[in-house]
Amino acid sequence: MKPIMIKIFIFTIYTISYSLYATTHILINEEPYLFEAPTRLLNVLEKVENQEHWYWSASALYKLEHNGEIKYNYGLEQKRTDVLKKLDTLRLNNEFSPEEQAAFNLLIKQINTWELAIRIPIVINYELAQLYEKFNPMFDEGKYLLKISKRPKEVHIFGARFEESNIQHKGAADVSEYLSDINLTPEADKDYVYIIQSNNKILHVPVAYWNKMHTEVMPGSQIFIPFKQQYFSSEYEKLNNQIIFLAKNRVLP
Repeated sequence: MKPIMIKIFIFTIYTISYSLYATTHILINEEPYLFEAPTRLLNVLEKVENQEHWYWSASALYKLEHNGEIKYNYGLEQKRTDVLKKLDTLRLNNEFSPEEQAAFNLLIKQINTWELAIRIPIVINYELAQLYEKFNPMFDEGKYLLKISKRPKEVHIFGARFEESNIQHKGAADVSEYLSDINLTPEADKDYVYIIQSNNKILHVPVAYWNKMHTEVMPGSQIFIPFKQQYFSSEYEKLNNQIIFLAKNRVLP
């Protein structure tokens, strides 16, 4: 059992013990916190804000299932299954080289190992929550996972590529600089990529020599190398959008 899943199991037992008193249950990284009533974001962040120098831009809030599990909620697993089936079907129904087949298998393996949970689109920042009510929202009754970290050092890159690796974050660098040493598959879109910024904003940005604009990548972000669109089929376009949806709701390590 993964360490985080063990923590969530303990969290579930812990919350059952206090279910008569606490209605808002929040797992901050791997530590459980219980609140006796629905509470505001500032009250939650006060528990941890002085523990580290947090990089708030990479913070993320996820809704958990009622049993406290980190995954299998709101149809995400079915969406993952649909994507994996489509990737496998493409792999089998086309005359790809062994290397291209391996690239499809790599992407299938990667997506299959992602931890998924519905990400709630709010800004998480202790200073802003102190100053402005709109950045200090109320938590509804339920169970949540709050991921906070120090400034990430890497950028996660996946998609139509031959190898698996993350890349060290490059300050002030254009996104195209992350692609210079990556071997892309023939099915890759070499003109555009998607950036899922660490604040969960999605950018579709040009990276070819003829169209690129300077676009920086935030620490801890994801870069998705999409499959190039086909002239007489929208199959790859739909697949790209489905993969992006999963990546938006990915719980990064």
